Amino acid sequence: MRTIYSIAIALLLGKIWVNPQSYVNIKSEEIDLTQQEQKYGEKVTNCSCGWTNKARIVGGRETLKNEFPLMAGIIDMEKKFLFCGATIVTQNHAITASHCTTPNKKKKLGLVVGAHDVTKPDEKADVVEIKETVEHENYSSKSYHNDVALLVLSRSIKFTQEVGPACLPTGKADLVNEYIKVLGWGRLKTKGKTSSVLMKVNLRVISIKECAKNYLKKIPTDSPNQLCTYGHEKDSCQVSIIVF
Repeated sequence: MRTIYSIAIALLLGKIWVNPQSYVNIKSEEIDLTQQEQKYGEKVTNCSCGWTNKARIVGGRETLKNEFPLMAGIIDMEKKFLFCGATIVTQNHAITASHCTTPNKKKKLGLVVGAHDVTKPDEKADVVEIKETVEHENYSSKSYHNDVALLVLSRSIKFTQEVGPACLPTGKADLVNEYIKVLGWGRLKTKGKTSSVLMKVNLRVISIKECAKNYLKKIPTDSPNQLCTYGHEKDSCQVSIIVF
């Protein structure tokens, strides 16, 4: 049985470098073993991080409301729109992509937690001002290497059943041929309509060498520090949504 890994950062590059036709023969099963025979209810775990509030949704990719407590969104607090995803890691910190924070260093940013439909008011949702963003010192806007940033919050997040932290890895893991879960708000397909509710998709991790053979831009394979995934007509995508 394959392990299903959850990755909650929405990678919103907005650039398509891959030739879709070259992936036609790559098998990508749409599976979600973590949701079989699961029902939503009280949190029945002693885990202090990474829990989910489960339910099986037939025929759709929308998440259950607050199914993934670790998921958050970054908003421009003046223009009131959500433009990137983030993952809660402590009551005072979240992680996101550097390409989300670097162009917005001078803006007043906030972190939305506990939200599902970001266009509607929700008593379980909260917005916490982001006090500081710390980008990886070796982040490259050209290659997107080291594309990670830490969000430092102005006040602590209150953890509940609907809002909580992700579990951080304790070491390296070989994820090739494993399925990971990508979460986010945004376009359902390239140039398609925007979803205001949190969406999910399972993507299979493929090797960097396999990825390099199919991408239009050169990808270094000697010391890879990125994941490459594939799902037929499935991906993370751009997001720009007016919030409540």
